[in-house]
Amino acid sequence: MTKQTNKGLFVEDNTYLPNLFEPLTIRNVVFKNRIVLAPMMQYRATDGFASDWHLIHFGKFALGGFAAVMTEVVAVEREGRISHGDLGLWSDQHTEGLKRCVDAIHAENSLAAIQIGHAGRKASVKKAWEGGAALTDADAHRGTPAWPPVGPSPIAPSSAYPVPQTLSLKQIDGLVQSFADAALRADMLPPLNPLFRRSGVNSAPLCNNKQPVVIP
Repeated sequence: MTKQTNKGLFVEDNTYLPNLFEPLTIRNVVFKNRIVLAPMMQYRATDGFASDWHLIHFGKFALGGFAAVMTEVVAVEREGRISHGDLGLWSDQHTEGLKRCVDAIHAENSLAAIQIGHAGRKASVKKAWEGGAALTDADAHRGTPAWPPVGPSPIAPSSAYPVPQTLSLKQIDGLVQSFADAALRADMLPPLNPLFRRSGVNSAPLCNNKQPVVIP
């Protein structure tokens, strides 16, 4: 027998199914409902910097009532971008544009989340609407040159990608530090019900673009 309550639903085995709009608390973070924006690549950044495009993109979902709004993957290194249009957080200067986005999200009482990552073997490609293939000399002439992708071995994801450079142990240590540095920069953004002690964003998942960077 199914029993409907004002909040959720009890099904036959007495399992409680919460309502989509019921608040959720995880540790000390309260989600006003259970609707969370998943990361969606925009490819609209310039040299990693967030723009008005990102402000409007993230802000509209917060305005629409999402409990949490997550950014697209934000590169921890310049060489860790998928394309020239990726957001970045390898420099303190990147925090200003992201802060505007976080402020807009928080103004609508939504939580802000940031996904930090590295594209690994899938780095250095064209934007999605340009085909997503490896960058060429023609792209370099247009001001968007290729850069050497890196990975745990010299094996490309497919024939459409260049062969990545194998990371040395020293480079792996540097990459791990880049993730830590980017997380600290995200930690400096303005807080609201922080998951981390000083965090401005309320969650910071890691992403390696489904392509291992340091694990063979």
